Amino acid sequence: MDTPPSPWTTWERNFATQMQRLREARKMTQTDLAKELQRFGLRFHQQTVQRVEAGERPVRLNEAYVIAQIFDVDLRSMTMSGSPADRDMLYAVDRLRRGSGGTAQAITEVLWEWIEDVESLGLAVSERLQISPDKPDEIARWGLAWVWKVLWTHEGFTNVMENLIQLEGEPARMHPEDPSEATIPTPDVIQAMREWIHRYGGRELTDAAMKEASELRAAFPGTEDDQKE
Repeated sequence: MDTPPSPWTTWERNFATQMQRLREARKMTQTDLAKELQRFGLRFHQQTVQRVEAGERPVRLNEAYVIAQIFDVDLRSMTMSGSPADRDMLYAVDRLRRGSGGTAQAITEVLWEWIEDVESLGLAVSERLQISPDKPDEIARWGLAWVWKVLWTHEGFTNVMENLIQLEGEPARMHPEDPSEATIPTPDVIQAMREWIHRYGGRELTDAAMKEASELRAAFPGTEDDQKE
């Protein structure tokens, strides 16, 4: 009775086959791949890559992980059995998931740069509200209309980031009991703006905020001197 092949042997064979296929698809020579692996501190040469692809040398776990990272695919995808078309689908999904995570990180960095501009508006509105906190004047209400726009934009940012994080495969924690555990923290200025809208908001303010930005800017209720300041 024939002994079925060891799953470990199957996985290693699949990995070696996919390693060669991915390398060739990226138009990399065996020497090119060896040099990339050397950058990660692995002692690989052209002959090492050749032996791995020929099934003459086993691959250590740390080596397999780095090789998958170089090819930008999931390690499990390289060890699974299946047709080239099946693997292409897996690799495409793996790339999408990793790209989504990277995009979410990039958006996070841009978001925090934008928050610096938001804080400038927050400070101006806060100072204006102190003049008449119970009944904001026209300029304060004009500033609050921009606050509405900021909150809508921030919500759009966070919705996109939440979806990207979920595409990556990580659960996005948007509103945990402990704010420090949130995947996307809410800046203090955003929380303050939400409180202003809760206190001062109304149909008139909402209608003003829904105007195009250029139209709202042109509707500044102050004088020319106010605008220069």
